[in-house]
Amino acid sequence: MVILLFGFLFQQAGGDDDIHPQAQHIGQHRFSPLHRTGHTGAVNFPHDIENFILGYFGRGAYTDDRDLRKNGAHRGAEGAGRAGHLGKSACGVAFLDISTGEFLTAEGPFDYVDKLLNNFAPKEILFERGKRGMFEGNFGNKFFTFELEDWVFTETSSREKLLKHFETKNLKGFGVEHLKNGIIASGAILQYLDMTQHYQIGHITSLSRIEEDRYVRLDKFTVRSLELLGSMNDGGTSLLDVIDKTISPMGARLLKRWVVFPLKDEKPINERLDVVEYFFREPDFKEFIEEKMHLIGDLERIVSKAAVGRISPREVVQLKVALQAIEPIRNACLNADNDSLRRIGEQLNLCLNIREKIAKEIKN
Repeated sequence: MVILLFGFLFQQAGGDDDIHPQAQHIGQHRFSPLHRTGHTGAVNFPHDIENFILGYFGRGAYTDDRDLRKNGAHRGAEGAGRAGHLGKSACGVAFLDISTGEFLTAEGPFDYVDKLLNNFAPKEILFERGKRGMFEGNFGNKFFTFELEDWVFTETSSREKLLKHFETKNLKGFGVEHLKNGIIASGAILQYLDMTQHYQIGHITSLSRIEEDRYVRLDKFTVRSLELLGSMNDGGTSLLDVIDKTISPMGARLLKRWVVFPLKDEKPINERLDVVEYFFREPDFKEFIEEKMHLIGDLERIVSKAAVGRISPREVVQLKVALQAIEPIRNACLNADNDSLRRIGEQLNLCLNIREKIAKEIKN
């Protein structure tokens, strides 16, 4: 399963690791269970039309080291944020992983949003004040919820918020200009971050559309019946338990994502299989990559701390070690007899300036 963890090397990194202080304005007791589980969210139903915003901010955003040690490094740093906007016949959703800076949006019917909610498993959802009945009627009452004012979820304010953040004149470059509901959802998440005084979000550098046609849509009943993530029996074993042989928290998070969002297109599936086959045919290459991946560790989490100025000197040194490990991985991929691995190698950024600055400033 090396490729499953290795694929995360070219995912965008950055973010934050602590959102706890931001929730104080809502009430410490209100978020006490979420400090342990590590997710919050938002939903809004404006008065003039049946639409809403959903959102959550994941474990990687604000869990602390004690949570990671208690829950295990592989699973303890998951992070994602989710928001959605629904019209009478269309639904817009947005996801923000505040830890990595990954920002996604999409549109679809209510049942599609329900599948996303269950696959991403938000720990809390924020929605418009007075719309509890509408929310629970569509998505049930199993989520932790909190109500927000309706002014957060207007198209004008959301679009302006996105354009200001990304410093662009329009959203065409992100491929989401036509997604009206998705834009409202995405802007609402940024507005919520601003309301909660979460200003260090410079690592959120792009907004991508979730290409729903690329993936098999799995509802909560399918995921549960197939025991993809958890077993229905006490002490049972899920599919994820069986196949998760990853050696980094980043790989574990990616594998979980891949399990609940299986590909539909034959070409990318075969590309993944070709890389896996290459690791079997080249055991020396596999061992080399594994060795370097151990050095990289949870690079995403370290970068998320650096992005908000909460990184310790020890973690800065670990960041340097991780970045140094990327270079031999890049060289090995570029020299591999596999097109997919060569493309991965071309995408890896060595961050030489950062490595040199760390080496100059910190002697270890």
